[in-house]
Amino acid sequence: MKEAKISGFKNDIDGFMQFCPLSVNNNTKELVGSLRSKEILEWFEQNPDLAKKIPPDLRCFENISYADNPIVVIAKSR
Repeated sequence: MKEAKISGFKNDIDGFMQFCPLSVNNNTKELVGSLRSKEILEWFEQNPDLAKKIPPDLRCFENISYADNPIVVIAKSR
């Protein structure tokens, strides 16, 4: 069985994970999605050099646990 590829937005601002919105709020122009803890931890393991360059507020996710809830991501359109 082939896995479907999910498209989203490449993070070309700070190099962190790709963002795949699950919903859009047209009133506030926000895109909402989530990142699973496992995927975040795997990103840090696979990208140690890039992880050193991302902003400190994103580096804090390196300390989450595999058992943690997904991280909700809200991106506001300008």
